[in-house]
Amino acid sequence: MVYDRRGHSQSERPPGHGSRTEDEEDPAALLETLDLSPAHVAGNSFGASTVLGLAARRPELFRSSAAHETPLTGLVAGDPELEPLMRAKREKIGSVRAHLRAGETLAGARQFVEEVALGPGTWDQLPDRLRETFLTNAPTFLDEQADPGWSLIDLTRLSGYTGPVLLTKSTETPPWFATISSPLAQALSQARVRTLEGSGHIPHTTHPTEYVRSLTGFIEAIEAIEAIEAGVRRAGGLSDQHARSAPLRRIALSEPGPRSRSADSRAPGGSAGGSWSNGDSRNDAFQDREPAPEPT
Repeated sequence: MVYDRRGHSQSERPPGHGSRTEDEEDPAALLETLDLSPAHVAGNSFGASTVLGLAARRPELFRSSAAHETPLTGLVAGDPELEPLMRAKREKIGSVRAHLRAGETLAGARQFVEEVALGPGTWDQLPDRLRETFLTNAPTFLDEQADPGWSLIDLTRLSGYTGPVLLTKSTETPPWFATISSPLAQALSQARVRTLEGSGHIPHTTHPTEYVRSLTGFIEAIEAIEAIEAGVRRAGGLSDQHARSAPLRRIALSEPGPRSRSADSRAPGGSAGGSWSNGDSRNDAFQDREPAPEPT
């Protein structure tokens, strides 16, 4: 299942200020209405924040969760090394918001793409369709920034999510994404962290082969474990609870998956162990659905 988040592309644009909680409730309703849960759920950027927020609140909907470079900058607020960079970024975002409030959508979208999301000169390199998508979805970015909780997550509540987790980060992105992944990995002691070498903030668009290989390798490992556990249960060797908590699950998920310009790492304490998104739970800020294959 791939969908456009509220306020993006083909989805409705409800009046009034929204919140990330509403964004979390939408995929929950879709998964339940379409009878797709529990599901493997993946998100990029703001979509990654949505995935993790929903996993903390509704863990029963998940077979696994995968998050690429969530912009939960509230987790690293006050970091002395990151603060100068983040201050400069906040000023640029403030300028984007000023353009959008003044009705200068083109100027705001261009500045967002070139100074916040993708880098200098990229606006003119985008396909016409994608530029039009950024322009159409730009007002929702303004609304998202008005939500005081957009950059925060309750790590204590998140730590209650015990399902498989994949946290990915890229090498060609601002350093705060890698730093954000550390407290997330500490809260999610079962998490596996993978670095996608040479990719940027939207690897499903720029490096789809590497991104999909990393994601599908993770999911295939989970499904292999589930098949073994089911076999053990059928043989009467373990209860369902004991089968799912067996060491095999943790060991198998910590093994490196298929490698293609990517690297696995593990966080301190034995855990495997980060922003501007949009349209659906995968894409970056003003975008909508992209054709890159992505399992649910």
